[in-house]
Amino acid sequence: MASDGHMDKTYLSDFKVTSPQSPSEEAPSPEPGHVKTAHVIDHYAERSLCRKFDYRILPILALMYLCNALDKGNLGNAKTNHLEDDLGFVKGGNQYNIILSVFYVP
Repeated sequence: MASDGHMDKTYLSDFKVTSPQSPSEEAPSPEPGHVKTAHVIDHYAERSLCRKFDYRILPILALMYLCNALDKGNLGNAKTNHLEDDLGFVKGGNQYNIILSVFYVP
């Protein structure tokens, strides 16, 4: 490689850029005296696919995160308003801690 980040012309002449015709077809293995094969990834298509995933998944995840944060806050408020007495928890037990840990897992 040259110092400016581009490949030398002699290095480029060793490669032939091809892509397989079908996903099941594998690229031929280089044999002595044959041209090596380099596969090119379509970066535009990959970015487009990732963007589609982001637009569809991220709003749902953000809503779930918001609801989880609200539920954790509501549990704290409910405890100060005698949640343990209303639900009949055992005094000195760890039932409230189990409920609280369920909301911290996600």
